[in-house]
Amino acid sequence: MAFFSIIVPIYNVELYLRECIDSLIHQSFKDIEIILINDGSTDSSGAIAEEYARKDPRIHLINQENQGLSMARNAGLSHCSKSKGGGEYIIFVDSDDYLALDACERLHEILKDQPIEVLHYEILNKRQGYRDLPTTQTPISGQEYLLKHPHCIGHGCVWLHALRKDFIIRHNLSFIPSILHEDMVFIAEILLHAKSILFTSLELYYYRIREGSIMNSKPTKERILQALTSYYIIAQNFIHLAEMTQAPQLKKIFLIQIYTYFLHSLFYSGLNPKFLYISYKNFSPLFSYLPTKERLKIPIHAFFYFFKSLVNRFKALILRF
Repeated sequence: MAFFSIIVPIYNVELYLRECIDSLIHQSFKDIEIILINDGSTDSSGAIAEEYARKDPRIHLINQENQGLSMARNAGLSHCSKSKGGGEYIIFVDSDDYLALDACERLHEILKDQPIEVLHYEILNKRQGYRDLPTTQTPISGQEYLLKHPHCIGHGCVWLHALRKDFIIRHNLSFIPSILHEDMVFIAEILLHAKSILFTSLELYYYRIREGSIMNSKPTKERILQALTSYYIIAQNFIHLAEMTQAPQLKKIFLIQIYTYFLHSLFYSGLNPKFLYISYKNFSPLFSYLPTKERLKIPIHAFFYFFKSLVNRFKALILRF
């Protein structure tokens, strides 16, 4: 049985896929399986994945119609949960990124002697302004970590974690389909449920920033509408998570995220009256869950975001001349 199952969702990444898969098959630690999910690619990504699957018996290829990143990851999780020979731990790697060649070996050194549910590591190629999450000397519960570092709620990426498979199965963890920022709720659920989580400063993951990628391109109307819907769905899920805990301070940490994602929604709306109306209509039923102090802040911060958008629009107009 493999120690690590590495899930790689694939969609139209023919320029980067070989580098990603090469970083996995050449890991110094060999006791791994690699699950490639071709999510309906229309370029040569599928053919590249098939080529590697033929050469390396550790690779399992799943082909499916395009359903988005969340469903591709869920397909990988489903495969792992049903596979008797699957890994004890699950790792996610995006198909345009790659791992350090000793990543699995260094993770195994920590995990082989202590059955930690979640192990967090870091990015190798950090951008300016990137902040590592606070580390822990020994494993602690996710809830204890949140109480010590409440600003970390809603932060983090799933591809910076090694997760015990039985932990994922026990808590029925999966990704919400068809939304942006799908990691946010998944990471929050991990922190809520994990009894043993270790945050390290190990730098093992190469994150690629692609010009013209969806996350780094000018948002279209459809993209903005998807973002507004996504923030609303994420906020709803944070309410659900808040209701699952009895600790008042922890409940507050989750509920404040309603406010945070409302502001994100306003920021995405800019000065467009239609988008502003959608944001307010989506979130207004959720405001009753907020502590009174936070509800009173809403008009002030909403005006601030509106004013900031107005200033940015004015600056852009000036630069044209």
